[in-house]
This record gives sequence, structure tokens and C-alpha cells, in this order.
Amino acid sequence: ICAGMQLFATTGYEEEKTSGLNWIPGDVVKLKLNSSKLKIPHMGWNELKVENLSPVFKDLNNKDHAYFIHSYEFIPNNKKTISATTDYGKDIIAAVSYKNIYGSQFHPEKSQDTGIKILTNFLKIWMKIFPAIDLKNGKCVRLTKGEFGSEKIYNENPIGQAEIFFKAGFNFLHMIDLDGALEGNLVNIKIVEEIIKKF
Repeated sequence: ICAGMQLFATTGYEEEKTSGLNWIPGDVVKLKLNSSKLKIPHMGWNELKVENLSPVFKDLNNKDHAYFIHSYEFIPNNKKTISATTDYGKDIIAAVSYKNIYGSQFHPEKSQDTGIKILTNFLKIWMKIFPAIDLKNGKCVRLTKGEFGSEKIYNENPIGQAEIFFKAGFNFLHMIDLDGALEGNLVNIKIVEEIIKKF
């Protein structure tokens, strides 16, 4: 988002020449506008023009409004990475997508309905919930506020608990060997290995 998207570039020229992450090759340069009536920073609501759809920006429509505040713009080398532009005296890159990388020059969190669509799509793609099994003395426990000594057993059969999670549709499981964490070696490794083999 905003300056975060600009970090995807190869090089930035804000204050001084700086290397970016080069995830989407291109440059970040000071806005140069074709009209003296327009002010920099570009700040406020503006309409979007959809260029290329991607999973995060798939629900955008031409003329959806988004909130901008920036003085620099990202110019990607590959125009196919441009998901949306906005007109502020000229076309300015408003959003980019490349493989699993998504960025917006505008602020989705301030862009009301447009932003909600984008953030919802992002969460659908990236938000994953991993159930966890904390192992202590070979049993599934919960700690109160993460404090050792506050364990409460919720299932005496970790393999059975893992099966419950996988039958519920989870594809991944986070397992923590609390005994091992305290002692500095793998205490419950046989249980972990058995769960890995079974599921």
C-alpha cells in the first residue's frame, strides 16, 4: 500500500537514488503533471480505470473511487503488471499485480467500498488458519496467556485431535512440543512423526 507498493520497484528516487526490492522491475519517480492547476501531493478521491484483472483487484470496476495521497509514482517496466490507473493530469499507476505480489498506490483502508472489495479478496487468498496442538506429557494442552504451569488438558489423544482437525477440512497443522521447548530437545517427536505419517 502506497510507499509499500513503491518498495517493489528496482529503484526509487525520493530524496536520493535508493535500491528497491526489484520484485516488479521499474522506477519510482516524482510526479510530473501536465497541468499547473493540479497540486502535489496528489491527495483525495479519484476514479480508477481497470487495466488488467488479478485475484486481488478482480472486483474493481471502471470509475470506482479510491483515496490517494502521494508525491511519487511507480512506473513498472512491464505494462502487463498494471492492474489499474487513475487520471491526475495523466495516467498514474494506481495498482500493480505480478504473480502473487499485489500493490496499490491508493489506500484501500481509506477507500470505503472499493477498499473493502480489495482487502476482502486479499484475505480470501492469503489468510490461512492453522489449528495448533500444544503437546505436554504426550497430551494436547492449552496454556493460559502462554504461561508454563497453566496447562489444561483438552484431549489426551493428540493423534485423535489431529484427525478431528483434518476431517474438519484443515490441510496444515501447527504442533508445538512444550516439553521439548523447556528441556531443549525433542521430547514428543514420536507423536509428531506419527501424525505426519498418518496425515
